[in-house]
This record gives sequence, structure tokens and C-alpha cells, in this order.
Amino acid sequence: MSNSGNRLFFSDLLGGSNQQQSRSISSDGSGGAFLTGYTQSSNFPTTSGVFDTTFSGTYSDCFVSRLNSTGSQLIFSTLLGPGDGRCIISDGNGGSFITGGCGATFPTTPGAFDTSFNSNPLADAYVVHLNDSGSQLLYSTFLGGSSIDAGLGVALVDSGEVIVTGSTSSNDFPITHTAFDSINNGHGNCFIAWLNPIGSQLL
Repeated sequence: MSNSGNRLFFSDLLGGSNQQQSRSISSDGSGGAFLTGYTQSSNFPTTSGVFDTTFSGTYSDCFVSRLNSTGSQLIFSTLLGPGDGRCIISDGNGGSFITGGCGATFPTTPGAFDTSFNSNPLADAYVVHLNDSGSQLLYSTFLGGSSIDAGLGVALVDSGEVIVTGSTSSNDFPITHTAFDSINNGHGNCFIAWLNPIGSQLL
């Protein structure tokens, strides 16, 4: 829409034959848009050459889609699951950072901060850095403890580091030794985590 809200530049539908929701939308820095959310559709639209085109067969998969500036074309669309995308931002170079909640078989990358699922059969938070074509995970890490965790927001620091916030119910959520508060104070604590540029360490 226009700045004044009185002009619709485009309006589009995106989905398959079952339920899906878009949870977050962000500029891609070149007039287009990144979207993330979840889908329960095995025929959710994906594009060739992306990271994952096959629905995991679990309750829902995260999706990441990039639309051109007129809404007429998917620059790319990939599944990333099982999970739910809650927030997406541009990395400033055509790629994107995504956070949300995920299941045990969510893909991670070698050398990432945490490659082991922590809360079976519940949900971990995750942080993903996706390249500009949606074909490669630059990094992907779990972030959580033995109860329910979810990433709800992500922000980029100039150095390439990212700050993630969300909700945790885990007494063993990973914290650093100088943290402001190291005690879980009840169900659904807020967390703030700062990751280095390659997603291998909590700063």
C-alpha cells in the first residue's frame, strides 16, 4: 500500500490446499518483500533450486518466500521445517534472518551454536541465516531448553551479528555467565540472545 493507505499497489494470495499463515513481512531492500510463516499444505508453492521443496509431513513447516516489487513473481520460495516462521528481516545483502519455533528434525548447520534439539516432543526456538536465492542455509541453530521456546523477533547489528528475542518456559534455556537474570521466573519468560556473525556463539 501507499504511505497514505489510499492506494493498493498489489494484493496477492500465497498458499496451498491446506491451512497456512504469514507471520512476518519485511522489505528485501530492493522493492520486494520477504515473508515467513507456516504451512500445512504439501502443495505450498515452492521454486526450483531452493533449499527444500518437500513438505516434512508433520503438523506444519516454516516457509520463506521472496516476492518481487509488483507481487507478480516469486523470486524464491522454500520450505524450512518442521516449524513456524515468526519474524524475518533482510541481512542487507539480499539474504534474510528468520526466527520462530521448530520441531526435532528442523535443519541445522555444522558449527552452529546448537545442533541438537532440546525439548522433544515440544518446541525449540531457532535462528536461520538464508542466502539471497533461498538455496542455502548460511547458518541454522537451535536455541532452547527442555520446555517450550520460540523466537518472536530478530534484529540485525551492523557487524552482522543478530539479536533475537522470544519466549521460553525452559529452566535450562542457554544463558551466559554475566547475564542480567539467570533464573527462570515462571511460565513464558522473555529471552534476549545475541549471536555472533556465523551463528556459532552466544555473545
